[in-house]
Amino acid sequence: MFPHRNIDGKASYKIYEYKFLLAASKKFPKFGTQGNLAMRKREVAGFLAHIAQETTGGWDTAPGGRYAWGLYFPEEMGCDKGNCAPYCAVVPEYPCVPGKGYHGRGPIQLSYNYNYGLFSQEYLGDKMILLNDPDRVKKGRPASLRIRSLVLDDSPGPQASCHDALVGNWVPTEKDLKCGRKPGFGVTINIVNGGVECNHKPHEEQDIPPGLRPTSCSARSLVPPWPQPELRDSAKFRCLLRLVNL
Repeated sequence: MFPHRNIDGKASYKIYEYKFLLAASKKFPKFGTQGNLAMRKREVAGFLAHIAQETTGGWDTAPGGRYAWGLYFPEEMGCDKGNCAPYCAVVPEYPCVPGKGYHGRGPIQLSYNYNYGLFSQEYLGDKMILLNDPDRVKKGRPASLRIRSLVLDDSPGPQASCHDALVGNWVPTEKDLKCGRKPGFGVTINIVNGGVECNHKPHEEQDIPPGLRPTSCSARSLVPPWPQPELRDSAKFRCLLRLVNL
């Protein structure tokens, strides 16, 4: 599974390994443990879909197909050579440190100083640890996967966590229902990266996989009963659900 992870094994820090996923999951005991067996497998599949999408090094005609290349990049492409914007926003609570860049790193491709600071405060006890040393995300192994789990399992903000959306704990508001946001995989795209991937005209990133093109009023569902055929049958989910024997 993910045979090209860690830049085909050439990455300096090989953070995408099963043992590190297991170590990180211990921080979030609800992950993959709630609901019936099918629900638990579906949550794991949703997790894998997100991290594969964020870190893919594949393309449509790549050997093995686009989705065999998940977990390829440990950080945003090109940023390891300094060819990257600093991703610094003016947020006094999470100040940028001169000479540091907050581009995408790890399985979530954590980006911007305020996200580094928030995670650092929540799980390392000091917001300045990652603001001072953002590269720790691509070196920390279990910690880098915990960043992914932060969004999936235990969102500290006002929005639902991906975990709750996937296992049916989240109760949508009347406005959510009016916009088509229901518990399931579709709304997790909005939770994880809604500002970039939702409520815009489709582009290449939004075309992965076919049928997953959520806008603020068109998020779709992946909980029993099975959703619309175009989502259920998309290449990405046929692959991921097969891997977890669904």
